[in-house]
Amino acid sequence: MQRKKIQILMGVMVIVALLVTACAKATSTTTSVTTTAATTAATTTATISTPSAATTSVATTTSATTGTTATGPLTHEGVSYTPYTGKFDRTFTFYGVCPLSGSGAGSGINAQRSYQWAIEDLNAQGGIVVDGVRYKIQSQWLDHAQNVQKANDAATILINQYNAKFAYEQTTAEVMATEDAYARANVFMLVEVIPQPKTIGTNWPLQFSICITPGTFAATVYYPLFIKDFGVKNIALVDPDSDNGRVFAGIAQTTTKQLGLPINFVSDLYYTPNSQDFSPLVNKVLALNPDFIDMPAAADGDAGLICKQARDAGYKGLMGTTIFTTNALPIWNIAGAASTGFFDPGYATDPTPQYAYFRTTWFNQFNSPIIPNCLSNYESCINMFRAIEKVGFDPYKVASVLQDQVWNSAFGLNTQYAGNEPGSIYGLKRFLKINEPMIRFTTNGNIQAWENGSW
Repeated sequence: MQRKKIQILMGVMVIVALLVTACAKATSTTTSVTTTAATTAATTTATISTPSAATTSVATTTSATTGTTATGPLTHEGVSYTPYTGKFDRTFTFYGVCPLSGSGAGSGINAQRSYQWAIEDLNAQGGIVVDGVRYKIQSQWLDHAQNVQKANDAATILINQYNAKFAYEQTTAEVMATEDAYARANVFMLVEVIPQPKTIGTNWPLQFSICITPGTFAATVYYPLFIKDFGVKNIALVDPDSDNGRVFAGIAQTTTKQLGLPINFVSDLYYTPNSQDFSPLVNKVLALNPDFIDMPAAADGDAGLICKQARDAGYKGLMGTTIFTTNALPIWNIAGAASTGFFDPGYATDPTPQYAYFRTTWFNQFNSPIIPNCLSNYESCINMFRAIEKVGFDPYKVASVLQDQVWNSAFGLNTQYAGNEPGSIYGLKRFLKINEPMIRFTTNGNIQAWENGSW
């Protein structure tokens, strides 16, 4: 009798062991799939398979846990939705190319996270349905490290290997280097660059700028305030030695001249991105006694080092970036108290409850503050896929829908791509129109609103 009990017990233990093993295998399959679609509350690694001649990197795709309330799950903008529990027929891949390493990595990683959040929210609501087929969206990301050659390599991969039709790219020099190739291949591009004739024009009808800083009109918004509030007369322009830097510096000077502002540009200097020692540049600038050192195109890593080294050299004047929205945390981490008083486009207070939810959820997930472009990337991705759902995967039809689309943004206003109003280039509706004020760093890396106006 005792032997029989032991045999029964051993049999039960074997069955339990088999069940545990089966569950473990199922879990492993779900979490280790290479380049899979984004799923709610999951973290996957997207390994990019590339030709040996190309230079890319492995990108980690992170999906945040969707917030829940008593009424059900919420999108990352805090909007309640009914979870989709059905099946998907196919997958569709969206591609991203941006700096995931180097001094511009902060902006690139923020963009990647923003798009992944948008894709997660879309999939949680059922993905997109095109011609009766339900698609689950996935993404692949390539790192160009803010390097033109790597951006060209990535474009070759996306066009020739992946046959990409919808993609995102960041940083002006890299976009300018690849935009003709993407245009010839009819790839619809969301680009995070300052809109100007070299990036948004008739040659690139499928290219939409989603950079929300005033761009071409930055000097018209901020420089008059610097003059009024601080008596600024002499500005030193400091930018990276790249197309980004030359374009941004030219924008600042041209618009200032057009407005007839009483500004004297004492320098137009360029530096090598990702440098560690900016002292030769800083010494040149300080010898010119500027009231304000403007770094319109500086990546956050470079801006932080220039800020710190200028303060260490005894500079007491104003500093900031008037066009490119940087990331406050890296600048503070590098410059510390030296960055107190640093100016940057951004928000000090939440314009809407949706913005507040997005910001706090972002911070809880990544332990990092958002910059406004995080939200503009998120919303631009969702609106692009909603346009695809309306008209299918024809890039030109999607562009036609987007240029006339108006949506209620978490920034607190009806948003659209600018047309014939300020912000348009050649009358094309290709420039995201969103209000953005200026912030200023205070002690301990906190920020405060500097002005209440908007462009």
